[in-house]
Amino acid sequence: MAFLLVDDQPIITYALSELLKDAFPNAAHIDAAGDSLAMLKCLTSKHYDFLILDLIMPGVGQSIAMLRAALSEAPNLGVVIFSGNKSPCLALAALEQGASAYVCKSSGYHLIIEAIQTLKAGKVFCDPVIDLGSAHMHPWYSLSDLEWHVLLSLARGECLQVVAKRQSRDYKTIAAHKYNALNKLGLSAGVELANYLVTQGLGYLLNDLTLDCTDPSGLTRTLQNVSTASRKSFHPSRGQ
Repeated sequence: MAFLLVDDQPIITYALSELLKDAFPNAAHIDAAGDSLAMLKCLTSKHYDFLILDLIMPGVGQSIAMLRAALSEAPNLGVVIFSGNKSPCLALAALEQGASAYVCKSSGYHLIIEAIQTLKAGKVFCDPVIDLGSAHMHPWYSLSDLEWHVLLSLARGECLQVVAKRQSRDYKTIAAHKYNALNKLGLSAGVELANYLVTQGLGYLLNDLTLDCTDPSGLTRTLQNVSTASRKSFHPSRGQ
């Protein structure tokens, strides 16, 4: 097996490297990269079986876009997200977009080994502290397609007139969708939408409008594919 560790904090990649050496003494190589460009350079020059990736990195490409870039370069890569962000929405997005595991840094390095073993068994792994099921209940998923696009456009700095023209809709119609969407999210008209998306783990949408997080079939597939051990967090009464 070969591993690529991507994190901008050398102390983290060092600790992960030592952990993997102990757990997999026959690993072909364990390399590290400190930003997204270095990651892509490694992926183009060597074969790796597993990528352990922090989603918040310096360089070109961030978050889910960086994950997609890695998988575009190496489609068969087993990707373990190792993040300080516990947002169920971000974890869900990462798993939907091709990651095979999501581990929170606060859970400790040992969970990385469990995640890799789960991946080797052909299953998807999610840190038990993350309740993926709660992402399904997030009000963002209740928005209609048009409400979704209106709010994202506003969060990206566009005005309602521009959105109405692009959607070939009347200004009043777009304004009504805006206020209906804000009401669904429990937000006031003057809220800072970009900040809201970031705090909810949805900030990746600001830079990539091709990701449709309103697709319920994608959500269902993700929940069904997560390993049984990880899904205990979806049902508090199970296994307790």
